[in-house]
Amino acid sequence: MLGKAFASRDATDELLTAHAWGVDLLNAYYWGVLAIWATLTGVLGLAFILIAYLATRIGGHEGNNIAVSAFVFVQAVCITGGADGVWRSSLIRAALNRRKRTGVLDAGSWRLLRAARIYDATFVLQLMAGAFFAWWVY
Repeated sequence: MLGKAFASRDATDELLTAHAWGVDLLNAYYWGVLAIWATLTGVLGLAFILIAYLATRIGGHEGNNIAVSAFVFVQAVCITGGADGVWRSSLIRAALNRRKRTGVLDAGSWRLLRAARIYDATFVLQLMAGAFFAWWVY
């Protein structure tokens, strides 16, 4: 429901003005995204201990280099994903504070909410960051 309502300005306006929890729900969603990225970072970090060990046993020093590069790639994607969630959540929090201060969703609040939307390019940028850091380490 939230994703569908956030798709258009009119539907979002209806959700956010009719339900006081609309922006808070969206904010909680982005903090949930951060929690998922943080959990994924830890779980994959632990998994890469085994992967690095096996890669070193099989491929020697070169296998270890490849495993470390893969580890850095995955960690960079997860960390940038978490940072993106924090950034978007801060935009939503600013829009919520603005709405509480003025009592309405004004043009500035709408700019903040539009900037907080997730686009397809977001994950592509995360992958590019991961690829850059993996290349840099290798």
